[in-house]
Amino acid sequence: MLLLASFLALPAFGGEVDPGGKPALSCDIGPTTKEFAKAQWLMYGCDDRKSAIIVSGAPDAGPFYVMIFSKSGQYRIHGEGGSSSVQAAALRELRALSPKQLDVLVKQANQAG
Repeated sequence: MLLLASFLALPAFGGEVDPGGKPALSCDIGPTTKEFAKAQWLMYGCDDRKSAIIVSGAPDAGPFYVMIFSKSGQYRIHGEGGSSSVQAAALRELRALSPKQLDVLVKQANQAG
């Protein structure tokens, strides 16, 4: 759970912090459960409503997270953590999604909770 807690309030990509010292992006909406690569993942929405964090929920998939965020009008996918075959397969599966499918995924994450 320590890994998960670190994602609930993280700096936006680029390390931006507001003048009050708070992270520029908080990802604590949800979670909702999704399946990628035949494993369960926890999906959290972010307060910008344009981003989502997907955290491994299965013991054989963690610790690992994927951030889906919009930059210059296009979704980007960034994964960090371990290197299991489950993680690699989930990342491939997410990167194969169309922009419309990613938009639906981010909206689902931000409607959770």
